[in-house]
Amino acid sequence: MSGRAKFFIKQKGYQVFPDDVQAYIAEHPSVEQVDVVGVKHELFDEGISAFVKFKKGVSVETSVLMEHCKGLATYKRPQHYENWPEADQFPINRTTKVDKMVLKGIAEDVVTNLRKAGKWDKKQG
Repeated sequence: MSGRAKFFIKQKGYQVFPDDVQAYIAEHPSVEQVDVVGVKHELFDEGISAFVKFKKGVSVETSVLMEHCKGLATYKRPQHYENWPEADQFPINRTTKVDKMVLKGIAEDVVTNLRKAGKWDKKQG
């Protein structure tokens, strides 16, 4: 595999293409930008972590995004939603695309904290 195709997420035995999940979450009227990455998960091979930047002045509870994502197949639903700071931009690589490797590193740090709190590697959705 080459290029961005290598960033597919293997969850619950399926290949999940991040663009599909991102496009669906982006349909929510409060979302300005979204990106997803896969992070090692004991039950699902990889879990999906979504970074969501809301439109200026808007804040949405995680439960609202979870409800919105019920329109996705269960194996495409993120296990975690992380609010991206309104004032910050997503990391960009030299080709002016979102830097998935930087996001993956951030997601792994977030998941480390979630594991400590018992909120990752558990069966969800």
